[in-house]
Amino acid sequence: MTRLIAISILLLLPGLCFGQQRVVIVGDQSGGAGTGPFTNVKVDSSGQLAVTGGGGSSTNNATYTQSNKTVTNSSGSLLAANASRKYLQVQNNDTTGNIFVRCDGSAATTTTSIKIAPAQTWAPTVPPVGACAAIGDIASNANVNTVEGQ
Repeated sequence: MTRLIAISILLLLPGLCFGQQRVVIVGDQSGGAGTGPFTNVKVDSSGQLAVTGGGGSSTNNATYTQSNKTVTNSSGSLLAANASRKYLQVQNNDTTGNIFVRCDGSAATTTTSIKIAPAQTWAPTVPPVGACAAIGDIASNANVNTVEGQ
């Protein structure tokens, strides 16, 4: 398997994009510049990087499902397990109630779950695929929004 090697350079010299990070593509592990998954890498006159080629599919192709949920002060199902889940977002739109989310198939508690405060969102970098349960610290919170991508 070929891997693209990139070197990140922080330019600190005056007049050279002070404090901006640049990525320089130097080739792949086999030593051939311009080979591997990206065969056409260009930088335009404004410094924008454009990468084409590779023949692979985009990882951003997903179908998103948005749902409004009610979370109570008793642990309940928020989302079913989904082995195809590629994106997850849980948003607490309430003004006073916290919610607590757990996505390993276990019941949610206020001590062993991820706390989402009022007006906050949780969107994990690597979405869990297990069943998600939620519990709140108010009797009923009908202001919970979920977005799931697969």
